[in-house]
Amino acid sequence: IRTWFVLADGSGLKFLEAPGEKTYQYNLSRLEGGGWSVEIDGQPYFEDRGEVPGWVTVSPGLAPGNYQVGGWAADLAAEEPADRIIAFIDGEYYYSMKPNRDSRKTAEQFNMPGILHSGFRFPVTVPAGQQARDMVVRVFALSKAGELSELNYPRNREQWVFRQNPRPPGPAIKPFRNTGE
Repeated sequence: IRTWFVLADGSGLKFLEAPGEKTYQYNLSRLEGGGWSVEIDGQPYFEDRGEVPGWVTVSPGLAPGNYQVGGWAADLAAEEPADRIIAFIDGEYYYSMKPNRDSRKTAEQFNMPGILHSGFRFPVTVPAGQQARDMVVRVFALSKAGELSELNYPRNREQWVFRQNPRPPGPAIKPFRNTGE
């Protein structure tokens, strides 16, 4: 989609193209020894479990087959929200966004006001003829520093209706240094 501003001046109308957000190309690859790589415009980012920790859950949408996937993700070492949330369904790119929702409980839990806006939410619609439990939904968080982690999924069917993702290996939240400054 391209958007244009219409400007009127003494000589008539002029059109000025509005800057739009850059679109990216995303690919997900399974690594030989386990783990994942997410490629963004040809640049690979390798998963490091817990480097950008967070959780993701799912709740029913307003219509049957519609769900809201949401959670939080933050770079605790930098005390800031993840730079980008990237979702794949059945190994194919599905959605990317910057966290933009308040996650007050998370900010208070870690005593880090800088991660207040680490929450996110995006819709998932199950295609006709398919069941949610047959879909593999994987959600990753990328930090500004280029660190990538797969988020944690609930083991409970009411909180995660998609095909149960295996818990990624490694710690859910890596130790971080809070200098208290």
